Amino acid sequence: MKPLRWRRSSIQLLALALCIVTGAAPAVCAARDHYDGFDGARPSWTIVHDRTAARVTRHARSVEVRREGQAAELFDVGVKVDATLLQLVCQLPKARLIDDMKLSLWFQSTQDGATLAARVVFPNQIDPESGTTLIVPVEGDSYSKVGQWQKLECTDIDRKVRKMLPLIRKRFQNAGVPGDIDVSGRYVDTAIINIRSSRGASRFVVDALRFGPIVEAEPDGPVQPVERTEPEVEPVATFRSSFLNVHGQPFFPRIIPYHGEQPADLAKQGLNVVWIPNYEDTRLLADLNRAGLWAMAVPPEPRGEDGNPRFDPSSVHLAPFGPDTAQILFWYLGTKIQPDEKAKMMAWLEQIRSADRTYKRQIMGDVAGLERSYSRQFSMLGVQRPAVHTSLSPRNYRNWLTEHRNLAHPGSFLWTWIQTEASPSVNEIRESAGWRPLVVEPEQLRLQVYAALSAGYRGIGFWTCTSLDDERPGARERKLMMALLNMELDLLEPLIATGSVGSPAKFTAQGPAARNLKGLATPGRMSRADRAWEQELNDRDNQLLSQEEIARDLEASVLKTDLGRLVLPVWYADEAQYVPGRMAGNNAKIIAEGVGESARAWEITTTDVHELASERVTGGKQVSLDRFEMTTAILFTTNQTAVERFREKVRTLAEPASRVTLELARAKFERVSAVDADLTRLGRGQKDAINILPMARNRIDQAEKLLQSQRYHDARIAAGEALQLLRVLQYAHWTFAAHRFYTPVASPHTLCFQTLPDHWEMIARIGRTAGMPVKNLLRSGDCEDKDTMVAEGWKRTETEIPDVQSTGELHAGAHQGTYCLRLAAAPAPGKPVPVSVADRPVTITTPPVTVYKGQLVYISGWVKLTVPAVGNLDGAVFYDSLLGPSAALHWRAVTDWKKFEVIREVHETTDLTLTMALSGLGDVRFDDLQIIPLDVESGGSRGGGPNGTPVSRPGKGAPWDFLRRIPGFGGKSDSN
Repeated sequence: MKPLRWRRSSIQLLALALCIVTGAAPAVCAARDHYDGFDGARPSWTIVHDRTAARVTRHARSVEVRREGQAAELFDVGVKVDATLLQLVCQLPKARLIDDMKLSLWFQSTQDGATLAARVVFPNQIDPESGTTLIVPVEGDSYSKVGQWQKLECTDIDRKVRKMLPLIRKRFQNAGVPGDIDVSGRYVDTAIINIRSSRGASRFVVDALRFGPIVEAEPDGPVQPVERTEPEVEPVATFRSSFLNVHGQPFFPRIIPYHGEQPADLAKQGLNVVWIPNYEDTRLLADLNRAGLWAMAVPPEPRGEDGNPRFDPSSVHLAPFGPDTAQILFWYLGTKIQPDEKAKMMAWLEQIRSADRTYKRQIMGDVAGLERSYSRQFSMLGVQRPAVHTSLSPRNYRNWLTEHRNLAHPGSFLWTWIQTEASPSVNEIRESAGWRPLVVEPEQLRLQVYAALSAGYRGIGFWTCTSLDDERPGARERKLMMALLNMELDLLEPLIATGSVGSPAKFTAQGPAARNLKGLATPGRMSRADRAWEQELNDRDNQLLSQEEIARDLEASVLKTDLGRLVLPVWYADEAQYVPGRMAGNNAKIIAEGVGESARAWEITTTDVHELASERVTGGKQVSLDRFEMTTAILFTTNQTAVERFREKVRTLAEPASRVTLELARAKFERVSAVDADLTRLGRGQKDAINILPMARNRIDQAEKLLQSQRYHDARIAAGEALQLLRVLQYAHWTFAAHRFYTPVASPHTLCFQTLPDHWEMIARIGRTAGMPVKNLLRSGDCEDKDTMVAEGWKRTETEIPDVQSTGELHAGAHQGTYCLRLAAAPAPGKPVPVSVADRPVTITTPPVTVYKGQLVYISGWVKLTVPAVGNLDGAVFYDSLLGPSAALHWRAVTDWKKFEVIREVHETTDLTLTMALSGLGDVRFDDLQIIPLDVESGGSRGGGPNGTPVSRPGKGAPWDFLRRIPGFGGKSDSN
């Protein structure tokens, strides 16, 4: 036994000697490997992500999808924003970093681009910039075999760290820290998978993690912040009064969400702030810095030990933000923040301010109510409302922005998101149904931006759900118009970043001569007399529009600034939210009040700054413009130095502005020509097109020659004239289709120019249903029997609003029969009329009825307003669940009983409801509601409903009565 004992002892001594010779501590020799097959029930990984950009729909151990063993760990994630950064994080046994350490795992995903990384901690080295322990991520393999299992490895970790040390030392030296880095005791404690995810549903599965050799690291205490010794950092973004300054200069934020574009390209677009998906994306932050762009990001939420957000400062807190976040200019707390989130927001704000005491960044949020309360907390308050393709006119959109600015605390900084594309969900539905996508016209971006400026907003964000490099119809025009607008905003920044809204200027102009629309008569089987009658009607209608609406559509807002008074004339064409018309006139006159006797007037554009003749008249100082198109900027000032600075800036902008305008005209010409050709093939062409398109082509060619001759201002004007001509043709096509409807939202395909071919194809399908038996699916739509309505599932919702009383009831005085639906709201007895009512006091929803894929659905009813709807621009509202509130009908003025009609196409079998609501105060009645399905492809089942049950022949007011007035239902919208 003695030799055996001696032998074991000898081995131990030898091992110890080897450890001493190699300079390693004895613990190093006691190495082991760590393996996790993720077979148990409890997940090992957590996911870190921006909750506004992505949502985890499933996180579980999966036995169906695995590489080996009994299970694997699976994540299903729905990503709403392209290029969103997701981080899968798994805690490892704390292991001292040694030469042959390796981390590996098996990974499967529905997309590529995931990268494995190991987190290395330097426990004895404080990062002087963050005041916490130094942490360095080391990257390994990236995933490329989409849909297959792939082994990802992170090897040579120690060598990679040593290679990074010179860069770390340089960073420390730049922070004013002399000496070397203490690398002793460094260890690895976390596996990270970084994923730059594209939009849509994605799946990530992890299995069989191996890590080692593991030599246990010395235990270390919790990370403690260190006392700062460097001078306090001056905040980059500050406020002077309610005006935003960056590095002491006026700053007008021009924001865009990041969707994977090259930062250099975003800088060329004239943007200055990029909303990044993850505040810890140091690589993207560095790229933005090199491009001269600032970032904004959603800050982290404090989380408890269970990984869930917790906002109690007594139990959790955010770690201080370090210098790696210095490129972030603003913290953004979310989009459409609801009133019931106020408590959470206030607690989160306190945590953020505590963690950001070094940089003191401004905090912004986009809210959906409680503007006055939130404006006291957010230094930059955002409100937004999509207006394009809705019944909200550009002028009412401007009024809505003004209304919500007034709801905030006086002097608050307001900004808004600008709608640049249709909702992705809407266009996905249209794509799946085989329809053309909705397109936001470039002029609609311009009207939104100038509406925001006119309402006194001091920042805008271009809301995008797709990359600026997208190739769908209208995408290039969007990109070009954004570049043009950003040039204008950059040029006017000293004024619009510091201006306050003053009294509007008086603005008049003469419209172009009325067009002869005799070539626009309805094609089809019409007698010569009928056609002549429609020609005269079109002529007369168009002339009335040009005479009566110009005065209403022209407005000129005034911003008072230290440099003078900036006047912003805008042509708020009444239907431009659907299709912008020409929006150009001659001999425009503007009278601005409060302008000094010695002040001179200057029109400022991106290609020219020139003085306008002015004269003193009753009411102020008047200037005249020979020609006016959509928008411009006029500065009344006595500061000639400021004028010279604007001229100097224009010299740098003139060439790119004229070039981009020319490119925009070319892009729009191609798209409009293609749609015009499609409409012509359908027999719905405009005879004017044969003249308009060549004239537009000629203007584009002329602009090209002027640009080559360096006559930049003239080139921009010529390209602008081409765009005018294209708008004339677009508007002619659209009015031909839409003005026969009760309202443009009555058809799913007259919301914009791009979808007009779908509209005419739908009209042809409706024609094939003429004479078919029909039935009203809404049996109690006559509103005569309360018990029947309750039994069938009608729903009434009343919102409690202080000092307001409301009702939703059956009421005598029906359109037909005895009763109708009445929705009413008024101030409570003894209470004053509120200036604004943000919520809907009362809403009524019909019971659901089933409609089937491929059906056309005719919806009609009668409406009456006995008193005006006030306190909310939405007024009385009616919409269906197929297109939702964005396609709602609105009424605000007193009206006797009037019939309304809409038609919808069903892209998939679903339940359909109708909603009637009162926004603000008023008294509205609804009656005789109908939902009539039209089975276009019923074939041999004509005369039966979807379930084959017989239905009655139609009576008075059949859904195809309007076919007598092809191409529409008849009558221009009565909404006002």
